[in-house]
Amino acid sequence: MKKIGLKAILFIMIFTMIFAGSAFADTSADHVSQAANGKGDALIFPVYFTTDGWETKLIVTNTSLTESVVAKVIIRSKENSQELRDFMIFLSPSDVWTGTLYNDGSTTYITSSDDSCLNSETTFASEESPFTVYLEEACDGDTNELGYVTVIEGGSFSVAPDAPGVDKDDILTAWNTWFGLVQDPINVLTGHQEINNTIAGIEYSLNATVLKNYNWDIATQLNTQFETFLGLGSDNSYGEVEA
Repeated sequence: MKKIGLKAILFIMIFTMIFAGSAFADTSADHVSQAANGKGDALIFPVYFTTDGWETKLIVTNTSLTESVVAKVIIRSKENSQELRDFMIFLSPSDVWTGTLYNDGSTTYITSSDDSCLNSETTFASEESPFTVYLEEACDGDTNELGYVTVIEGGSFSVAPDAPGVDKDDILTAWNTWFGLVQDPINVLTGHQEINNTIAGIEYSLNATVLKNYNWDIATQLNTQFETFLGLGSDNSYGEVEA
C-alpha cells in the first residue's frame, strides 16, 4: 500500500480549510451541535409544501424572558438550495413570530400579519397591513413550491423594559444603531412548523432542527442585502454543521 506523505497530508488539510467556507471552531466548546433542549441560535425547517392545496406555517419563538432577538429568515429551493426570499424578524422576550407559505395557483408567497416582521423599512406588519411577498422563481429543474427554511440569529439586545411587551420600534432602533458590537448569539430560539392541506383537511406538525453555538460572526451584521448560508461567517464551517 502506498503511503501518503506529510506534504500531501498538509495540502489536503489546507485545501479543506480554504474551501470549507469559514473558519473552524476554536475549541470543542465552540462546535455547533444539535440542541438537546430545543433552544439554539440557528433553526432548520426541513421542508415546506405549497402545491395542490398544501400550505406551511412557520413558528419561531424567542424563549428568553429578558432579551430581545433579531434573526434572519431564509427560504431556499429543494434541488439547488437557491435563495428565494429572505427577511428579518424582531422578537421581544417570550415573543412568537408566525408566517405562512402558500401558492395561489400561479405564484408562491410568504405572508405574515405578525408584528415581528416589517412590511416596509420602518413599519411592522399587522392584520390590516400584512407582510406578503412572492418567492423568486427557481432555476430550471428546480421549484419554489417545495423547499426548506433556515433561521439564523443575528443578535440579542437588553431593550427596556427587559420583559415581554418590548416596543418593536425600540428593537428596530437598537438594531439599526448597532454598529459592529461584538456579541455572541444566545441559544434561545426554538421553532416548529405546521403543514396542512386546506382541501383534504390534513395537518402535520414538525419541530425545526435546532442548532446551538452556531456562533454567527456578530461583528458583521446580518442583513438582506447579502446572501446568508450555513457556514458563511460562522465559527463553524458547513462541514461541522452537516456533521
